[in-house]
Amino acid sequence: MNETMIEEIYYTLIGEMVSGAEVPGVNNLFVPGSECYRLFDEQYHARDRLLERLGVMGEDPDLETVIANGEQIQMILAMEMFRLGLHFREL
Repeated sequence: MNETMIEEIYYTLIGEMVSGAEVPGVNNLFVPGSECYRLFDEQYHARDRLLERLGVMGEDPDLETVIANGEQIQMILAMEMFRLGLHFREL
């Protein structure tokens, strides 16, 4: 499996693929009603409450960095776990 296919599977899982470009057999884990959808919704609203408590209008660059970097770390870990799964499956 090549890097492009791994990325397509990852983006299908998180629901960021272009409609119609889904990978067969891989489900979007962020569909409304799913656990990931609920957790993301809670995170989004907690962010808004935090900004309100801080008296910040719009976005706070530091908070956005914390969130974006956390998401990037999650992506790196997910991709590596997938690669490891492929590696050990082939052993």
